[in-house]
Amino acid sequence: MFLVLLGGILPAIFLVGIGQAFRLAEDEPGRYPDWAGFLAVSWGLLIAVTLVAHRVAGGWAAWLALLALPSMCALLAEGALFLAANAKTVFKRQVLAQLRWPAVILAIDLLLLVALLSREGDALVAQAIPVVGLLLALTWLIWEKAGKGWLFLYGIQIVLLVYSLWATDSRRRLFDSPDWLVNLEKVLAVLIPGLAVIALARILGWILQGSPPISLRKLLLAGALSIPLLLLLGAQAATASAWDVATDGLGGIWMLGLITVFGIASAILLAWRLPVSRRSPAFVFAMLLVIFIAGANQFGTFGFDGAWGNTPRARTQRRAEVINQAILSYHERQGEYPSTLSELTPGYLFYLPTPFIIPGQDWCYQGGAESYRLGYVYRDYFSTPASVKIHASAGDPPEDGWSCEAEAAKHQRP
Repeated sequence: MFLVLLGGILPAIFLVGIGQAFRLAEDEPGRYPDWAGFLAVSWGLLIAVTLVAHRVAGGWAAWLALLALPSMCALLAEGALFLAANAKTVFKRQVLAQLRWPAVILAIDLLLLVALLSREGDALVAQAIPVVGLLLALTWLIWEKAGKGWLFLYGIQIVLLVYSLWATDSRRRLFDSPDWLVNLEKVLAVLIPGLAVIALARILGWILQGSPPISLRKLLLAGALSIPLLLLLGAQAATASAWDVATDGLGGIWMLGLITVFGIASAILLAWRLPVSRRSPAFVFAMLLVIFIAGANQFGTFGFDGAWGNTPRARTQRRAEVINQAILSYHERQGEYPSTLSELTPGYLFYLPTPFIIPGQDWCYQGGAESYRLGYVYRDYFSTPASVKIHASAGDPPEDGWSCEAEAAKHQRP
């Protein structure tokens, strides 16, 4: 899987190299057919090859689709950016006549895309083409138009990444919202890392553009802007992968694929805008990004002791101990134990983390003047029945009001 995703860089390099002969030059505004035609033909050929491969090889064509998907998204994004840049002149009679044959090819492309959408098993891949491509174009355009407001955009990106990490970690809603909005929140939590990849590509482009040599001040500033984005991306990838161990999910693999698509597609857009001598760093960026996220996934899958599957239990135990120390500090200052864990925030804990065993579960807690107990619903792996684990206790807590056994009874089967 990792090697297949990394292999998607090869068609991207060929696409950029061939496209260089057709790239619309800034001082040649009349060359509409060359660039528009190249985009349309390339997109059509990639979709056609994927469809033919699916017909011949069946399910094996999914691997080919993974190789071609980043390039298809980049072509769609570049086409959208091309139309946006020429919106005022594209419908003039002379220009429209020049764009006629690319428009016919584009129409054929759309028919092929509909055919791809109708293929069972490839629907998700085909839906990703317009979603990722248009989102990539829109975000790229916003960054281009930002001007002096780029720092504000960067701040928004950091906030979105923090939210996405929280949503991945806690598996909870930010607001008590209706179901349709909940689904939108889930989609946003998945796509936000892709937006961060675009921001990283824009930072790299800012370094590489302009006359050489690159100043040390510019490099340091770019590093200071990039490191928080990379750390948050790595943390989310590791967290998603850890949840996969706990629930037998595919969140970490999905995030790896998503970031790969955004990374390679952004590298294509960036390379088309850079001088030939500075084009290779764009693809090195995409390659290193895939390796980095794959490493973060491995970090979330294997525990600190090197054993597979220990991360969810280790995270839960560490979080339980942090909460327990806050309970003891509360007792030392107040002379009694908190009646609810919410009393610990924000005075003793800035944030109350959740268990990392079963999504949607909270801590089991009872507290009073002389006693308390803290526990959680526990299971060794996603395939084993759940039980109750008491992390810490003091005194003689009452039996009533303890709902942990009832919660564990809901998870006796995987």
